[in-house]
Amino acid sequence: MKFNHIILASLIGVSTALLHSQVATAKLKYAIATPNNQRYQLNSQKLKQLKTPDANDYLDQGLDQYEKGNYPEAIADYTAALKINPLLVQAYYLRAIARSRLEDHREDYDAIADYTAALRINPQLTKVYYLRGNTHTRLGYYQEAIADYTAALKINPHNAELYDFRGKVNARLGANRDAMADFQQAANLFQQQGNRELYEKALESLRRIQEL
Repeated sequence: MKFNHIILASLIGVSTALLHSQVATAKLKYAIATPNNQRYQLNSQKLKQLKTPDANDYLDQGLDQYEKGNYPEAIADYTAALKINPLLVQAYYLRAIARSRLEDHREDYDAIADYTAALRINPQLTKVYYLRGNTHTRLGYYQEAIADYTAALKINPHNAELYDFRGKVNARLGANRDAMADFQQAANLFQQQGNRELYEKALESLRRIQEL
């Protein structure tokens, strides 16, 4: 049972509804393909019964736990995957995402370490820079957040949300000129994408800075 492609899709912007649909379809196909239509849950006990688990088994099991809201269990599964394959980049950033869901600043620091490990393996992961930037922002490390959003924009210069997030952090730092440039670029890109709601929000953020 392999759902890694679903997680990868979710990290590049697939809608939540579509993601859940893909998960349901994949699980249905697995159930049909199983003898007597029996659905085997990949928990630790049954993994041992079926075969020696590999890193991807733990990765899939972690995803299943994450979907259920069992974040500590998901973290444990991703950790088990990394013990088998320490270069499994998905396990690092998925573990970081699960850590962030615990809403514990101590876990946020570990999440940053995981995002950094993922980027050492693959420095072209735009979404991971974005997620690490969000975590830096949450912890109040604004310069580091700006560096992350800037790195992501070098890879994907047409991402409106990245400009919007960087603009908000620049505004917090009092870098109003940079913030205005970011909000203007975000507004331009949202308009090109036909996203009227976010276009208006970016313009409102721009107006607030201009009124200071």
